[in-house]
Amino acid sequence: IPPVVTSQGTVEDALTVAGKDLIIQNINSSFLLLPITNLGLEAGKTYLFEGMIRLEHSNQVKNVKFGGFVPVSGGKTQWPACQVGAGKFDWRKCSFTYRLPQGAKFCLIYGLEQGTGRVLFKNITVSELD
Repeated sequence: IPPVVTSQGTVEDALTVAGKDLIIQNINSSFLLLPITNLGLEAGKTYLFEGMIRLEHSNQVKNVKFGGFVPVSGGKTQWPACQVGAGKFDWRKCSFTYRLPQGAKFCLIYGLEQGTGRVLFKNITVSELD
């Protein structure tokens, strides 16, 4: 059984669920995202981020997030992401590529943007392309 993270508290710290199946259930009308920052990505390299996502139910969810939050030293924050969408859907593959710029730190984020719902993530991988 995958760990369940809810808006009332986490079952496991987000860093311990990297690479495992994960269920996110947001029961409050708020922004619920889980960051993973210890991926060890190197500036100047390109990476492929992939995962399977299923939205079991939702109420006024603006978007399911699977992407990055990348503050860049001396520059504008970047938001690379997969276009997941909202509304109920069965398992779908989602992926995006991203070249990490110099002076940046990458944080993988995934979860629900606004509204309430239950979203499942599995087979999340990060692969170096060059």
